[in-house]
Amino acid sequence: MEELLQVISDYSRIPMDELREKTRVQRIIYYQFIFCYLALDQKIASAPDISRKLGRFDHSFARRSRRKIKEWLSYDKNLARDIQAIESTYYYRDRALIVRDLIGQMTWQQLSEIIDYAKSMGLETKAF
Repeated sequence: MEELLQVISDYSRIPMDELREKTRVQRIIYYQFIFCYLALDQKIASAPDISRKLGRFDHSFARRSRRKIKEWLSYDKNLARDIQAIESTYYYRDRALIVRDLIGQMTWQQLSEIIDYAKSMGLETKAF
């Protein structure tokens, strides 16, 4: 849940502590709604946990947020674009962390064999 909130913070350029606070600032609430929608949609946490993460005390904020986002998606192309960008960043960031952890557990010999195999398949490899 923290990773998704960080992706939204980076995308929106709203500090994490501001996203976690109960507020009436529309720009912040917009991204809090997106957070609730994605967290519930991807079953990252329960509605009460998601609401508490944003400084709310019950599940109703998360559920209302999800309902509103679904409604707005029917006509708001900018919202759809924002959600798609956040989803893809979150998805690839999550996968990159998994790959990094797996690579960290490999020996140099194993990494060398994977790189050789990739080259034999015609794939481009880059040092990192």
